[in-house]
Amino acid sequence: MKNLQKVKLLIQGAKDVLITCHVNPDGDAIGSMLALGLGLQAKGKRLTGEIVRIGRLRTGMQVKA
Repeated sequence: MKNLQKVKLLIQGAKDVLITCHVNPDGDAIGSMLALGLGLQAKGKRLTGEIVRIGRLRTGMQVKA
């Protein structure tokens, strides 16, 4: 549980968050990244990395610049 609390504190203190997954992502990986990205955006975080490209192409998700 200590590691989860550390991750929570790191994310809370961050402005930008990089979301990534394994090589050749399947639907579960992409869906998980998109869901996490939407949740983080709702908390005011700015997303970086592949989630930005995937989000724009596949779902029309609006990514804050």
